[in-house]
Amino acid sequence: MYVGQTFQLDESGNVIPQTSTSGAADVNIASGVVGMDPTQNAVSVGSMGSVGDMTIKAGGTAQYLFASSVPNNGFSIYNPDATNDLWISDSAVAVANGLGSIRVAANGGGYESPLGYKPFARISIVGAVTAQKITARRW
Repeated sequence: MYVGQTFQLDESGNVIPQTSTSGAADVNIASGVVGMDPTQNAVSVGSMGSVGDMTIKAGGTAQYLFASSVPNNGFSIYNPDATNDLWISDSAVAVANGLGSIRVAANGGGYESPLGYKPFARISIVGAVTAQKITARRW
């Protein structure tokens, strides 16, 4: 693969390099098919994620993830605690069962921000137990 080269996905999800014939027609290098539009089925390359794993500093008191930074593109939170839920919010200070707070269920529950969603504020999180583990990623 070369910088600036166009690619297309086939029906099986395989990447097929494309080349242009100076406007006459588009040619699929792998199969020789003429007329495919290389602008469709474009492959999107994501940004590198970073780890934000941590623990609750004081049970019942909200704190901010990712050193109080707003994730550039999105985030995910997972709850490895076997019995205690977590609550997160990017619109207010997280509160258990509170307005604007999202529950991350105990025992492996998770939340991933929707595709294309950019958080508009830092991510607040609260858990009931001091030292409760949090698995977090941002990208």
